[in-house]
Amino acid sequence: MAFALAGSRFAWVGDRVTVADLASGKRIKLARSGNENDTVAAVSGSTVMWLQVTGGNSVVDTLRAAAPGRQKRFGRWGDDDYFLGSGPRLGGLASDGKTLAYAIYRLTSLEQKSDACYERGICHWKVTGGGTFVVSPGSLSQRRIMRPATAVAVEGSIVAAATLKPAARYTGRTQIVLVNLANGSRRSLGTPLPVVQLSLHGDRLAALITGRRGPSVRVWNLRTRELVTTRRLPARMKLDHFGLAHGKVVFLTFTRRHEVVMSVDLRTGRREIVAQIRSSPASGPWIWRGRVLWVERPYSPHPHALVRSAPLP
Repeated sequence: MAFALAGSRFAWVGDRVTVADLASGKRIKLARSGNENDTVAAVSGSTVMWLQVTGGNSVVDTLRAAAPGRQKRFGRWGDDDYFLGSGPRLGGLASDGKTLAYAIYRLTSLEQKSDACYERGICHWKVTGGGTFVVSPGSLSQRRIMRPATAVAVEGSIVAAATLKPAARYTGRTQIVLVNLANGSRRSLGTPLPVVQLSLHGDRLAALITGRRGPSVRVWNLRTRELVTTRRLPARMKLDHFGLAHGKVVFLTFTRRHEVVMSVDLRTGRREIVAQIRSSPASGPWIWRGRVLWVERPYSPHPHALVRSAPLP
C-alpha cells in the first residue's frame, strides 16, 4: 500500500485509489490500483499519483495517476538489468495545493563490458536520462521543469529538486535547485550533497543527507539562501520520508525495542519520542494542524490501515 497527505487531503493506494478529506470526512474512489507491493504516492486535491509495483522475481514499476474520470500512465520500466543497476529510478513524488511533481533519473552501467560489477560489486554508472516534471491535477498534463533528480519537494508554487547533471558520472551527490512556477525563476542552494529526501515549509528547506557518519538533516533559509543548521539523526531512522514544520522534523526510527515516531527540534537538537508504533509496517509521518499523523497496518485476516495522531511536541 501507499499513503500520502497534502493539506487536509489524505490518499491511500490499496486495491483501490481513494482520497479522503480529513476535515470533512468525505471520500472519493478514483480507480483500481493494480498494486501488489508497498510503494509511494502523492495527492493534490482529488488527483493521486503513485508508483505501481507488480511482479515477484521480475518486478515492473509503473508510474500512474488518477483523477475523477481520468487515468494516465507516465512511465513503465522493469529490472531486466538488475545486477548492473541500469535503468530508470523514481526520484520522488511531492505535492502541495494545486502543484504535483515527480522526478525520475536514468542510470547506465559503465561495467557492461566488464565482470567487476557482477563479481566484485565494483559498480559505476552515468546519468543518461530523466527529469523533474509538474503534473496538472485533473487534466493530468505534464511539463518538464528541471534536470533528473533523486528527490523533490513542493510548497505552493515552489518546487525543489536534488538534481543530477546529465551525462555525468553518478556519485550520489546532487545540486538542490528551486523553481518558482509563478514567474519561472530558478536558483541553486548550497553545494552538491548526497540528498535522499527534501521537505519545504514556509521559508525553510530541509534536506535529508546520507553519509559514512549516518543520516543528518540540513536546513536553509530560502530568503537569505544561508544554511541555518545541521543536525545528526538516528542511524536507524527510515530514509523514505520525513516531515518538516514549526522548526521541527519528524520521522520513523527504531529504538532498541520499538519502532517510534520521533521529533527533533532544529534549534536545540533535542530529540523526543512522539509515539510508539503499535503495529508494523508504519508509514509517514506527516504534520497537519499542529499534530503528527502516521499510518499503522495491524496484522489481520482482513487487511486494514489505521491513521493515528499525536500532538507535535
